Amino acid sequence: MEYDKLDNNRSLLYGGDNKAIITPTPIQPAHLEFTCDLSGWKNVINLFPQQSTESICSDLINDAKINGQVLKLIEDNPGIEIIPYRHTEEFYKFIDYLNERKLRFKLPETLPGEFRFVESYFHSKRGFRHLWEMIKDDSLDIGIPEGFITADREEAIQAAKYFKANQKDFVFKYNRGVQGVGVLLNNIADLPDDSAEFEKSLYKMLEDDIWLEGCIVVEQKIDVDVTVLGGSPNVEMKILENGDVTESYACEQVLDKDRKTFMGVGINKEVHENTYMKTAFKAAKRYGQKLSDMGYRGVFDMDLVISKDRKLYAVEANLRRTGGTHIHEFCETLLGSDYMFNYCVKSYETKTGQNGSVLYEEIKERLVDLMVTKERNQGLIFANPDFLKMGHLVLMLISDSRAGLADLEKRITERVNV
Repeated sequence: MEYDKLDNNRSLLYGGDNKAIITPTPIQPAHLEFTCDLSGWKNVINLFPQQSTESICSDLINDAKINGQVLKLIEDNPGIEIIPYRHTEEFYKFIDYLNERKLRFKLPETLPGEFRFVESYFHSKRGFRHLWEMIKDDSLDIGIPEGFITADREEAIQAAKYFKANQKDFVFKYNRGVQGVGVLLNNIADLPDDSAEFEKSLYKMLEDDIWLEGCIVVEQKIDVDVTVLGGSPNVEMKILENGDVTESYACEQVLDKDRKTFMGVGINKEVHENTYMKTAFKAAKRYGQKLSDMGYRGVFDMDLVISKDRKLYAVEANLRRTGGTHIHEFCETLLGSDYMFNYCVKSYETKTGQNGSVLYEEIKERLVDLMVTKERNQGLIFANPDFLKMGHLVLMLISDSRAGLADLEKRITERVNV
């Protein structure tokens, strides 16, 4: 929960000027000031509750101070846009609360009540496979891994036996998992060959309560070629208020050593114009048009893998702002809408190795000569320094080449001792 609360503070990088960022915990003041000065923003405020709970939207109703601030903000700015990171039940309750007070505001990335099921359903592993079957185009050289949408743990184990019989590695996917949680990668060679022992090992693997909720996706594990776009690229799209589906960016995903935990993105011309990505954009456009027809608006992305036999697979879609949206939007602000053709950008998260004892001011002092300035648009930017409280350093790097990024990252590592 502490990680998720601090993760909200990256929202400073969303959009442009004239905005209020509502976060569970305050954004580091010096970082807020530096970012606004760098971007030329004159009218950015950060609102936060006096005491945050597990739900920021509930705090907006129950915390008297921030409640008053937000209500006044909307009253003084009729037609203001409200954009959430995730569409939770608490967020919808907050919107109902505002509507009861006859306040005027817009929800450019939120579905009306009668369409909320669309988002909830398709923002899942099951929903992704279902929608893919609606829009797949055999003329596009892209597919999804062979797989099954199983009803429960017992059926999931039977599906695993199918893959074992065909000597194919496989993956268990919790239907609503995020950030690699609920993804279990399995190599047939590492599991017992005996049928009874094989089944016993799977029951032990799936003993956590999440696997008892029903609906587990079991699909073939693709042998990923990490030498091509890191093996796990991604495309992000946006559905505008009028229903048009637009391309945002393509990226290499920066993954942890487990090859499933998301750590950041890499954006550059080489990725954006890659043949695989051009195909993925076409598929995502079809996927997005179907979502648009069903009422969805806002950001979504499509995760991909490239196999060692050079086949492109789509493996899931996320109907929300993602771990790269803030990077993309800030780069558009700082470098222009065509930044990916002129710069190499990388965001990543790493541990400081000092258990949260390192302060923002201390880290900044070590790295200040490497930071982006108004005069120098290459270097590093703190994407979310509040994560230092948990011993995590979260940065965005900008250079005119991949070699420049690598050199910059090396120098940072030497100084921060990560």
